[in-house]
Amino acid sequence: MLHVLKTEYPDKWENVVPFNYYFNPLRKALDAVIACLNAMRKAGTLRCKYIVEQNVELMGLTVEMVKCDNIAQWVGSDPLKRD
Repeated sequence: MLHVLKTEYPDKWENVVPFNYYFNPLRKALDAVIACLNAMRKAGTLRCKYIVEQNVELMGLTVEMVKCDNIAQWVGSDPLKRD
């Protein structure tokens, strides 16, 4: 996942419209998961659920991130597909 987001086309992927269309949702989903995990850490061990099956919010964000990652991997995973 991070390998795809570190893609260096002749320019950064943010400046290439097709890559931006597919990689930007992955970046947003990854940031949402990171924000949720940071909020859980700040809430303390007694107020958060680290078991993914019981934590509906984290599980939903993770599923959305994996869906976006599958699309991004299919579109721009190797240099041959990026050409």
